[in-house]
Amino acid sequence: MNNAATLATQLIDLTAEATTPNGKLSARLHAREPEVLLTFHDNSYYRYAEPELAIQIEGLARLLSVAWARVYWHQMSLIHGRTITHEDPPATAAEQRFRDLRAEMHVSASSPDGRIHLDYQAGHDGWRITIEPGTLATLSEEQFVESARLATHALFAAHRSYITTIRRECFPPPESLPRW
Repeated sequence: MNNAATLATQLIDLTAEATTPNGKLSARLHAREPEVLLTFHDNSYYRYAEPELAIQIEGLARLLSVAWARVYWHQMSLIHGRTITHEDPPATAAEQRFRDLRAEMHVSASSPDGRIHLDYQAGHDGWRITIEPGTLATLSEEQFVESARLATHALFAAHRSYITTIRRECFPPPESLPRW
């Protein structure tokens, strides 16, 4: 197996977890199925109003992002046999352009029922979560968790699409290769 395949195999099994400071809500992100699974603790789902829960999920998303970065860079350090905490400086103008465009990323997604909206903008406060009024009274805890899972799955698909687009823009294949 080549280095890229080895790296991909080792990274696909990464998992990150985070819990809100109040301990009422936690989340788990697994690279294999890029989606977030929420868990409510102490029957807390039924104690939230939509705006308050959205704020809690925004904070949890930030914590999960930090946890993911820590797990990712730890794994990269193990793979390379040295401590790695960030990307190497860009070696080419194309790499710099890719990073600049990635830093401008703005992706959004919603649950299939349209009740949960996720918005991520790199380089800013990051996360904005909107939960439509009446959602918590309408959906059971299990239905809400499933809707949130599907929304995060859609958000990761939008993220992958954005990255693929800018990667093709910054690193086009040589003209000698066939374009599929």
